[in-house]
Amino acid sequence: MITVILYGEKNEKNLSRIFERNLKRYYQVHAVAESGVKTEGRGRELLFLNTENLSQVNGGPSILVLKPSADLAGLSSVSGNVIALANSDCPEQLAKLAEKKIRTVACGLSSKDTVTFSSFNDSRAAVSLQRTVETPDGRVVEPMEVMLELEFSYDPLSVLFYTAVMMICGGFSQEKQGEKTINFLS
Repeated sequence: MITVILYGEKNEKNLSRIFERNLKRYYQVHAVAESGVKTEGRGRELLFLNTENLSQVNGGPSILVLKPSADLAGLSSVSGNVIALANSDCPEQLAKLAEKKIRTVACGLSSKDTVTFSSFNDSRAAVSLQRTVETPDGRVVEPMEVMLELEFSYDPLSVLFYTAVMMICGGFSQEKQGEKTINFLS
């Protein structure tokens, strides 16, 4: 089972809403919150945590998604099969991740980012994985492009983070790309 952790201020609702609405379409999601645990969806199991307080991530396989507000000072221990997704516009986070020797995938609007848009408009987006990435469980994901049908006005970073997680987890794979464009729920 893979663990996906959204780390940063909980009042950033857009990102967590996108994950909560869309992950259960592809996985059996065990969402852990202070109020309890909720399981929804079918398929491979995935543990989902949205938190602003995190001191350690040990073991894995895990994907640590850093919201722009995430303060890495409290994160004292990261070991095992962990990959961080970070906004390329947050150089302080990228520096801390490098200092802690955490494998990182940069997401952003630059062609230098590992995950970026190759095109987008109000109703469609093409998200591109620009280079090979190793997953937390040791598989290799080759570069690919995913077409998304957007049913809402979206925050670009949220779309990039969600799509990157799905590419790395295998939800959006090369084999599935020929099938159809993916409908993305707000």
